[in-house]
Amino acid sequence: MDVITLVVAIVGTVAAILAAIFAYSEWRSGKLRPNLELAVHGRPDVQSDPASTTIRFRLELHSTGKGTVRYWFAKLRVPAGGESNLALESKDDQTEQYVSASARWTVLQWRAAGEGDAIPGGGIRPLAGWCVLRVSDGNRVVSVDYRLDAQGMRVRDGVLVVAIEDDSSVQLQVR
Repeated sequence: MDVITLVVAIVGTVAAILAAIFAYSEWRSGKLRPNLELAVHGRPDVQSDPASTTIRFRLELHSTGKGTVRYWFAKLRVPAGGESNLALESKDDQTEQYVSASARWTVLQWRAAGEGDAIPGGGIRPLAGWCVLRVSDGNRVVSVDYRLDAQGMRVRDGVLVVAIEDDSSVQLQVR
């Protein structure tokens, strides 16, 4: 075997090994599943008057999977026209508030701003704006449905339980 053949064989082997390494890491990153969980950000603000209680709170998304979360969205909903009213303060281009087509639900929705709004595995993404929940007097526990979804993730449905303990304190639990 001459020197040129030996050099070509070594370069070819090194190229094949490098190609396999880079292809495997790209393949593996596609197999890592993203996952999102909803959490309350900070402490809620509670204001009471004789007719109702108003709870202002912020939410955040936690990426608990190993993959990067892309093209995510989060929705909250309560029955429209019921004993509780849900609204969003300080909206931006990635948030919206609407009443469902059936007029049964008031919905708050956040969505990713695009590819650059990805959440890495283990990352936290605060959601824009304050959620404002107004509850009629006498109603001490309110359930707010939520839905989280993202590219490559199984849809997560859950309930945010708001329990009013007294005129100045409230417990928010994500289930």
